[in-house]
Amino acid sequence: MPVYRVRRYNGATRPESGYFTVEANDAQSAAEQICGEPLIRGGHAGNLRATVISPPPNSKTAAFHKELSPEAAARRRYTRD
Repeated sequence: MPVYRVRRYNGATRPESGYFTVEANDAQSAAEQICGEPLIRGGHAGNLRATVISPPPNSKTAAFHKELSPEAAARRRYTRD
């Protein structure tokens, strides 16, 4: 199983700690293991919960967010692709 490096956030500019190392099937699973909640790929910066660095040789960084409730999404007045 690949090893990912995960950094947990409480909003876009507030990292909670350094990187955690975790074995997971994919980047989203790694983020959810560290954050302890379901996450989506893409969303508003204020809902940023984790960034994940995939293992070499094709290292990439992915961002995962807490999904907004339908009411909160309507208040934001934006649409997701």
